[in-house]
Amino acid sequence: MRFGYVAIFCAFLYVSPFIAFAQSGASIVLSPEFPGPNEPYTASLGGVYEPGATVRWFIDNKEDKISASKKTISLTASDLNSKQSIRALILTRNGVSIKVEKTVIPVRVDILIDANTVAPAFYGGRHLPSSGSSMSAQALVFQGTSKSTNALSYVWTIGDNVQNGGFATTDNSVSFTTGFENSILVGVSVLQNGQTIAMKSVFVPIIKPEILFYEKNPLRGLSYVALHNPHIFIGDELQLRAEGYFMSNDIALKNILQEWKINNVKTQGDAENPQEITLRKQGTTGTSNISFQIRNLQQLLQGVVGSISVQF
Repeated sequence: MRFGYVAIFCAFLYVSPFIAFAQSGASIVLSPEFPGPNEPYTASLGGVYEPGATVRWFIDNKEDKISASKKTISLTASDLNSKQSIRALILTRNGVSIKVEKTVIPVRVDILIDANTVAPAFYGGRHLPSSGSSMSAQALVFQGTSKSTNALSYVWTIGDNVQNGGFATTDNSVSFTTGFENSILVGVSVLQNGQTIAMKSVFVPIIKPEILFYEKNPLRGLSYVALHNPHIFIGDELQLRAEGYFMSNDIALKNILQEWKINNVKTQGDAENPQEITLRKQGTTGTSNISFQIRNLQQLLQGVVGSISVQF
């Protein structure tokens, strides 16, 4: 009879820590929630963590004694092809033992932005989005050489709007049209087998379209260096070409207004190329204000005016 009492008592001592763990609500919370490869992050004890509790941290099964009894520790994620295990053993002031674990598998996500805007053929930079232009974002996911991206799905967020009703799609890209904002937040959550494995967001600046002016020389052709404003006119004749930057590509397909003005007076440009105009010196010295505008008459946001002062 005495032996049975001891056996029951020992069983109670063995089970009680596991009951405490199940009911504790303790967890390990990461910030950022999904760190990328070699990215610094923090791991914190969440749930009902009690100040004054004794905490032992283990990283990849090795105890980090420097971080003993800390609620939050700083770590660096591993490479793409490896994972990192975090374990915390908590002894509360009431003598209850709690164990919490977390495995960090780094995934890298890049978001590529492609703006459907115009720029001169000689422009070597990226096309930037402007108000009212269409653009697309594409997510590139890197999981390491041993991983396949075939089972991935994506949830996109544009500004405050979750796309596709929040349902995941296998399409790793999204298209949308910008509004009046100065910038827009583009975010994506990457899921594998229904579980989120990575998140990424970027702020995309929305710029104002602009017009720059270039000299077209009969012998040397078009200069790829924009003229300074003001421009000093040397010679008897100057051929100008206006180039628009970062307006929507749709402007070339719809009702377009292209208009030159000299000192606020409408002036006819080149009949074959409306973006060009020839200036001829009149008198000995003076200054003229040359402006050019291009506008999509069917879309309020798509239009720009540029001007340059020409001194002769």
